[in-house]
Amino acid sequence: MSNRETVEACLRELGGVRGIDLSLDADGLVAMSFESGHRLTLEVPETGDRLFGHIGVKHLDLHDGAIEMRRALELNLFGLATPAAWVAVDPETTLVTLCAVRETTGLDGEALGDWIAALLDDVATVAAVVGGWEPAAANDAEAAEPAFADDMFIIRG
Repeated sequence: MSNRETVEACLRELGGVRGIDLSLDADGLVAMSFESGHRLTLEVPETGDRLFGHIGVKHLDLHDGAIEMRRALELNLFGLATPAAWVAVDPETTLVTLCAVRETTGLDGEALGDWIAALLDDVATVAAVVGGWEPAAANDAEAAEPAFADDMFIIRG
């Protein structure tokens, strides 16, 4: 199976549990909006064995938000629970973003759901140090209406 086929199978499994259609677009992207206002975008390269996720948290003013920005970046030193997750700041928009990468080898729907749930926990950690968060609509003019409950990816038997 290709990288995208692996993730597509996981998305079908994950969506099937909740009765929703989850799938990648032609570019290997899927965006999920949550009731909390968070929007997770998954990016899956056609080749390789990784998938990438990112969630915009909050725009910070470069001067007035310097302390919060520093605290957010300090989370990169053992402050995040999700393995291979990090905080980044877009230099053009000053959007603080939680980013992560995960291997797709051996990935199944349950593992993908657990990874998404961990990212949502980490985004709360990031938001706490930057003084809150902005709903996805503030981060992306094309943000969809919330589609998923914040806890929908916690799928445990």
